[in-house]
Amino acid sequence: MTIPAIVTGKKILICMDKFRGSLSAAEACEAVRQGIHISYPQGKVKIQPLADGGEGTYEILAKQNHGDIVESNVEDPLGRPITARYAISKKPKTAYIDMSAASGLSLLAVSERNPMLTSTYGTGQLIAHALENGAEKIVLCIGGSATNDAGAGMAAALGYRFLDNLGEAIKPTGGNLSEIAVVLPPEKNLDFDLWVACDVDNPLYGPQGAAAVYGPQKGASPAMVNILDLGLRHYHRRRVT
Repeated sequence: MTIPAIVTGKKILICMDKFRGSLSAAEACEAVRQGIHISYPQGKVKIQPLADGGEGTYEILAKQNHGDIVESNVEDPLGRPITARYAISKKPKTAYIDMSAASGLSLLAVSERNPMLTSTYGTGQLIAHALENGAEKIVLCIGGSATNDAGAGMAAALGYRFLDNLGEAIKPTGGNLSEIAVVLPPEKNLDFDLWVACDVDNPLYGPQGAAAVYGPQKGASPAMVNILDLGLRHYHRRRVT
């Protein structure tokens, strides 16, 4: 690695995001730091990992806000038990949660990727756990998910109920959104601020919507994308009873 003459004798700040599937942001920064020191061992190098709302965002926010790392037993995108982490700061009492920690694409084998079947239920469990720990504000980092359920799974974990036309309970997955006829609120009042951290502004449905743009990377075929998009349109029209 050749260091340009312009940086000779200067301080070097390394700010790297993750390389999804291979390196975390911190690992990428460290790899660059090692490369710099090979050619410029006297350089003064500082590392500041970055994130875009995907994997590892909660760790960076926790470091900047002096948060503590917390573990909780939750469900992965296919309902299997896993242990996931998030961070919570004391002042203000804020939880930083990566959706990818419980509902992430990285938790599934390539053959398991199917947004018709996956759910954000585990992320909702993390939110519920944070609220039990006194969090008043949730910063939800939504990148890297394996899901297309419009957050219905999260809502179910927080006490919302989803019923079909016969009054039967529905598991809120991407493939079931079109079957939802009634949404019932939780019995327990939920009182917290929810902030979403992301770097995109796609609409919920349509040609630039969640299913069309992100469905294929989550394992959706063209036929699945159409079904998911119709489900998102249907779910958008539902109102809490």
